Amino acid sequence: MDKITEAMVMDSLRISLGKIKSVRVGLGDYQECMYGYHFTLGTDASSVNTSWCTWDPATIVRSDYCNWTEADRDTELAMNDRKMSQLLKDAKVDNVNDLIGIPVEITFAGGNVLRKWRILKEVL
Repeated sequence: MDKITEAMVMDSLRISLGKIKSVRVGLGDYQECMYGYHFTLGTDASSVNTSWCTWDPATIVRSDYCNWTEADRDTELAMNDRKMSQLLKDAKVDNVNDLIGIPVEITFAGGNVLRKWRILKEVL
């Protein structure tokens, strides 16, 4: 990214405070063929959905035409589990259902494009 584009993105960042409204483990995203963790974040007035997921091993069979390997899929699944483990620790809970209502900071870029989000550990 060049300096001008980077400056434009930084100028358009917007931070919103909200909560985890829902979290679900299972199939979702693209044609319900992605397995992982699916979140709804936001306030009573607005929300955004995001997921940590990869192609579902039971639904999507890898072929020679894929640009990824089974090892890539295994790595992605493991990485998502590690992210969830850290999220549970940051939220000071031990069950994904207990994440509902946990305060989050949501960063948007270019208007309403979700850039990143995090647990507000400092208020827990």
